[in-house]
Amino acid sequence: NPQTSHYRRALANEWTPDEGLIFPIPAHAVAKGPIDVALRGSVYVDPGVASVTAALLVVDYGGVKLIADEYYWEGDKVGRVPDEDHLTNILNKWRVDRMVIDPSGSPFRADAIRRGLSPFYAPNEREIGIQVTNNALYAGKLMIHERCESLLAEASAYRWNPRLAGAEVGADHLCDCMRYAAYDNFPNYVSMFMGKGRRR
Repeated sequence: NPQTSHYRRALANEWTPDEGLIFPIPAHAVAKGPIDVALRGSVYVDPGVASVTAALLVVDYGGVKLIADEYYWEGDKVGRVPDEDHLTNILNKWRVDRMVIDPSGSPFRADAIRRGLSPFYAPNEREIGIQVTNNALYAGKLMIHERCESLLAEASAYRWNPRLAGAEVGADHLCDCMRYAAYDNFPNYVSMFMGKGRRR
């Protein structure tokens, strides 16, 4: 329906905040079953300033970018650990070709540099990142493997609140990582939205 805010945001390239999901994941964007890929690629990290550290692994898969695996550490539940331990866990879990880190994660980035990596800060243009992510998902250029259960759960609860003029307070760490991944991997979409500004 061309009148729905979801259509206008995800497909007509308009910014229309509403009370719906910020990232309504289409069924065709979820990859199911076993996949034959090496756990090696680009990693997008939200070290967090509180208790949660999150990361996503993105790989090339059949001509699309696939979010193939996730790292999600809830410190309040399993115990807080230093940034260095999270980086060690990530490096033990995946082979990292490229690393992009939330702009607030300077200690994490400094440790990555000490270990010989060359991490980048993620661009934090939130509205453009949301548009790029939704377009990439609906175009079938970005997919999420079903094993990324925490990401899918976050996306299913990540909603826009017009009263707050922003997202509902809640878990958004992996959603931020997905936004960084889309922004990083789809520069043509970024260019399309640059300069459009915010539409009401």
